[in-house]
Amino acid sequence: MVILPSHLEQHATGRTSWLRAAVLGANDGLVSTASLILGVAASGADRGAVVTAGIAGLVAGAMSMAAGEYVSVSSQRDAERADIARETRELADDPGTLGRASERLVELSFGYVDGLSAAITDLFLGERQRLVRSAELARAEVVAALLAGEAVDVDAAERRLGHPLRGHHLGLVLWAEGGEATDEPLGRLESEAQRLADAAGGRALLRIPVGGRLLWAWIAGDAPLDDRALRAAPPAARRGRPAGEAPAPREPDAASGPPPAALHVAIGAPAAGPAGFVRSHQDALETRRVALLAPRPSRLSRYRDADLLALLTGDEERARRFVETRLGALAEDEDGARRLRVTLRAHLEERGSNVAVARRLGIHENTVKYRVRKAHELLSAGAADDDPLALGAALRLADLLPALDVPSA
Repeated sequence: MVILPSHLEQHATGRTSWLRAAVLGANDGLVSTASLILGVAASGADRGAVVTAGIAGLVAGAMSMAAGEYVSVSSQRDAERADIARETRELADDPGTLGRASERLVELSFGYVDGLSAAITDLFLGERQRLVRSAELARAEVVAALLAGEAVDVDAAERRLGHPLRGHHLGLVLWAEGGEATDEPLGRLESEAQRLADAAGGRALLRIPVGGRLLWAWIAGDAPLDDRALRAAPPAARRGRPAGEAPAPREPDAASGPPPAALHVAIGAPAAGPAGFVRSHQDALETRRVALLAPRPSRLSRYRDADLLALLTGDEERARRFVETRLGALAEDEDGARRLRVTLRAHLEERGSNVAVARRLGIHENTVKYRVRKAHELLSAGAADDDPLALGAALRLADLLPALDVPSA
């Protein structure tokens, strides 16, 4: 415990009584004396009598006012001292009062400090958020200029982005679907982008939020980045779901509430340099567009797997007509037609081997023969004899595009 040495307290308030008495007394004396002198002079008295009367009035008036004010101020001071002495005796007689007063004083002190700390914290966080938004806006402007094909100083752009442009790049587009309207999954999207960057072995990650449910990201590396490393462990695989398989519908649990928004990732093709920074991002955007055509998008999609469909669906209406022309009634949106399309596509990819198709689909060889024959019966006239590449493309498109409403044969 630190004990401060005693010292003499000297404050201006100690001189209040006599200072106030002197000022008010002098003021009253001047007014009263002026009035007295005017009255005596008006009576025709000589100069000596006027001077004598003025001096007498000045002294009498000043002393009278000063004495009165001094007594008044002293009485107020004595009353305050008496209250302090009484309070001191009460505190000495009842120690609990002193304790309660101390507790109240501590409570007020901590309340003040807490309020001040909260205000300072809010001010700091607000300023920090403003700086973060300013930095994000500056990065977004550089990215917009790069994507628009504008001439950009690469060195200056790298400094503003805090991200290399001359190395190798892998563009990502991450988005969230479902969940509550108040759900804000941006933090989860950013964490998922970081996880993918670590899985790809990248040395830098650039993230550009586009609203609260969409994120653009770029992974940078000194060597070409392998997107197959990301395909090996997509977000769904961490919860025991096979890669690329869409989640099964789940009823909301009344206790836990509705499920959170599902995260999806579209990955562009690896590319290098500032031009590759742009191209990989464009590939990721195309991959996302193709993924959204499916009724239930995969959790993770690569441009390497979607490039053909991206090319074929550039004009969706022409793609619909292509499927209708090639497949005829086989393009119908019903379970039987879908099973036949899956079997016929596997038959083409396995180069006509019924044994390989049966092993691949887990069905009997005779079932394969029956489905292939039935599929050929539903195909448009002459389609089965056309280029197998065109037929395979039509089969892939049929399951990707919405129902085509093709009449039955």
